[in-house]
Amino acid sequence: MTKFSKKNILLNRYEVYQTFFLPHKIENLSSYHGIIFFSPYGAKYFFLEKNI
Repeated sequence: MTKFSKKNILLNRYEVYQTFFLPHKIENLSSYHGIIFFSPYGAKYFFLEKNI
């Protein structure tokens, strides 16, 4: 039982987007000063392959 159902709140879930993994190798990573991730999945898969 969720918090919503305990309060008699109907919850409808809708998929609004799909994540597609398009791996992109970053060459010479040490030449960058920073990296911005726009999704948690981007960060997750980046750090799976990198030892930072």
